[in-house]
Amino acid sequence: MKNLTQLVEIAQAGLQKNLQSGLPFHNFKEAYEYAVLPPGKLFRPLLCLAAAQDYNQGENFDKRVSDILKLSSALEIHHSYTLVHDDLPAMDDDDYRRGRLSTHKKYGQWQAILVGDGLLNHSYYLISDLETKFDKQIRKFFGWALGAKGLIQGQYLDLSHEMNHSFDNLIETHNLKTARLIQTSMICGMLMTTEEPQLASQNFYKLYRFGRSLGILFQLIDDLTELTEEINQHEKDVNPWLHQKEQTQARYLLELRKVSNFLKDHEGSSLKEITSQYLQKQKTTLENGWSHLVQYNLDQKTLLNPVMSVLDILSSR
Repeated sequence: MKNLTQLVEIAQAGLQKNLQSGLPFHNFKEAYEYAVLPPGKLFRPLLCLAAAQDYNQGENFDKRVSDILKLSSALEIHHSYTLVHDDLPAMDDDDYRRGRLSTHKKYGQWQAILVGDGLLNHSYYLISDLETKFDKQIRKFFGWALGAKGLIQGQYLDLSHEMNHSFDNLIETHNLKTARLIQTSMICGMLMTTEEPQLASQNFYKLYRFGRSLGILFQLIDDLTELTEEINQHEKDVNPWLHQKEQTQARYLLELRKVSNFLKDHEGSSLKEITSQYLQKQKTTLENGWSHLVQYNLDQKTLLNPVMSVLDILSSR
């Protein structure tokens, strides 16, 4: 059983290796590397590896680690493609990503479009090379969740501003744009090491529901932590904590409770460890930036105590 530090190390090494396998022997490969490396938090690849480890039957994790790393790399490469395209002037028009120039500001717009196209295609190339009992199901779910009915539709709802028409639209956008990739990470990771169809089916639905809650919670917390720093007028106009506070707070607490209930019943330790680390980091961010949140009349006890309760439950197991 690998701990979180070891999972991070193998995820990083796998990403380096599997990215290189799809790059051209040309100086343009620098743009692809810039868009992916160094990686961010590796949240999605780590969820994939954690699920593969938690649901491991026999010695499948060790036997299939090469293929599991192709899958985890495909997830990060696919995520990177979405960021490159999201930053373009025709979309979110962001000049910076992770503290440095976004890909189109560094290399140019048409170059960034091609980088995104190349990364998108390489993610599918990597999962086409998997050899597992459920490789067909993995490819189908990957395509459905991240395609026109999933992540891309979420991007449409965001960019068209339909997400701002109602709170239900906001949640559906978070479900499609954020939760779908999280669901894909855990469900496909689980399928990499599961042998029995009945178990695969049972765990699929559990992870599908958990992934939806974790993804929506992830985005609502992200919206909240944005308010710990100075934000521009556009960000103020769309942040749900400023305009739909009661609904947002209620949904935040609901999804946090669902995440907590899943993890209390979950037998493996890896998904718990990754979720705990994520919640702890976000709790620290909120605590350190609460002086900014005070101006928005947000209650620290209401928002932070439930997170601390979940962390106490997870640390005691």
